[in-house]
Amino acid sequence: MTLFAIALYLFGQSLSMGRTRAAFILVFFSCGLVLLGIISSTVVACESVNPESGPTPQQCHDEHTSGNDLATEAARHYSRGRALMETYQEDGNKLRDAVREFNCAVALRPTFAFANYYLSLATSFQGTPQLSEGGFVSITSKNSLPNIADHEQKALAVLNQQRFAISPAIQSNLGFDTSLLGLARPDSKALDHSVTAAQLAVALSDTDPVLNFNLAAALLAHRQLSQALLSYKKATNLVGCGQADLIGDAITDLHVVLRYCRGVIPEPYCRQLEAEAPKLKVALAAAAWPPGVWLQDSNISNLDLIAFPSGIGWSAQLHNVHLDRDVLAVIWYARDGDWDVWRVLPAISGPPDPENVSETADRIYQFRSHLKARQEHTCLADGKYRAEVYLNGQQVGESVTSLQAGPFAPSSFSDLNLAICSPADWHSVQPSPPAALDLVRSNLAPGGQRGAMLFTYYNPQLESDETTEERFMRKSASYLLGETTPASPPETACAAYPKEPGVRYARYRHGNTAVLAKSWIADNGFAYVGLVFDHAVQADPVEEPSFTARMFENCNALVSITNMY
Repeated sequence: MTLFAIALYLFGQSLSMGRTRAAFILVFFSCGLVLLGIISSTVVACESVNPESGPTPQQCHDEHTSGNDLATEAARHYSRGRALMETYQEDGNKLRDAVREFNCAVALRPTFAFANYYLSLATSFQGTPQLSEGGFVSITSKNSLPNIADHEQKALAVLNQQRFAISPAIQSNLGFDTSLLGLARPDSKALDHSVTAAQLAVALSDTDPVLNFNLAAALLAHRQLSQALLSYKKATNLVGCGQADLIGDAITDLHVVLRYCRGVIPEPYCRQLEAEAPKLKVALAAAAWPPGVWLQDSNISNLDLIAFPSGIGWSAQLHNVHLDRDVLAVIWYARDGDWDVWRVLPAISGPPDPENVSETADRIYQFRSHLKARQEHTCLADGKYRAEVYLNGQQVGESVTSLQAGPFAPSSFSDLNLAICSPADWHSVQPSPPAALDLVRSNLAPGGQRGAMLFTYYNPQLESDETTEERFMRKSASYLLGETTPASPPETACAAYPKEPGVRYARYRHGNTAVLAKSWIADNGFAYVGLVFDHAVQADPVEEPSFTARMFENCNALVSITNMY
């Protein structure tokens, strides 16, 4: 408005000066000021539209509610949001709905402290890949961070104003999220505020390992390396049994600070931190999995990785390593695209499970099913994955692999105790008789020409030899191929599959139908069979090449079939 007023004044002055050169100059400047005013007002208008802003009170308001009863209506939105937060793991859309409900609660009552807090929490959960990976949420969407920190600050401000006890969790979350914000922007003042908030949280509850790890990360980003190391030591001493996931997320936080160090922190400190980081990671790994006695001639070599939508496998040559004597631990990572860092996958990290290990004279094989490791039964996304192997507290190997399989989605069948990762467009159906007489479920591709069938059989005699497994596989395949099911070759047609102890693979073919099969017998009196069939195989008797896209999907689905628990 000021620019428009000045322009109008100059234009009026020019009219009183006639057709002189000075008058034309005044007209020119007044037009320039008008143009500048239009541009400025447009920019301000655009900036006022915040994509992170929630709904307006009018959008959330129930027309049947009195205008004086907004607090009650806000409470209803808040309670619905809390209910959705309790069950969001069953349905990802519930988390989105919870964010909407909390947004409405805050829009109707901006000073609603816990609505602000849970809005920040739900927004953080909505923007992180870590919910399905078995650990704490330590990184979330960069774009959501300002909104998250803003609502955490509002929640604390209201609690302070109303003289409620300050929640250490909210205080710590504010410190940690502000630290991430300071690293991402970059903003050194945000890093200052993050340390203050994290220190206050620890002062409120100094025996909570989560708060101490958050403080350690904030100190690390604030160029206080010695104090950070003391906080890490205190936090690891507070970690109890079964909290290795917390250690994993602390390693992820360390990677974030290392990745963004040079954007906001002086170069000499970043070099010092990079030199200290490997020792810190070893100390953190040792806290999660206490090492055995280190022997100079113990080592591994030729570390190989293999990735599937359902999990990751590794193999290596062992040199004077004995699993009953030595502590061997593998930390698995996924590459985070938003933050460009390696984040730990806690659900599948740790020492090898003896039940899932295959050994030869000098080599070890292990497959870790991410589908089975999580109660939510999730599949891995395409991307890069990394393994670090620790032997008796020392890192002895690392390797990277990639997964490029396309979108796969999980399906679980609790009555069969079986789960599968199949292409995202496959869907579960109830098989028609006679298969319905047994414990069997199907997962079919559109059109039904391809799919998977999962079987559970009662095996009271606990027979577990290869002949028994073959009998159950042939019985299952007969539903698709008829009673004339041909004998199978000893292995699957898949180019690669994990070596799982006690699991037998096979393949069958009759006409244009090919069936891939796997079977195993548990010690609980049940036998399990998974089939993946394809009714559109080439009529030529030569096997269809295993590298075709369809066979690749079939093999990934077959490999994934596993027990739920």
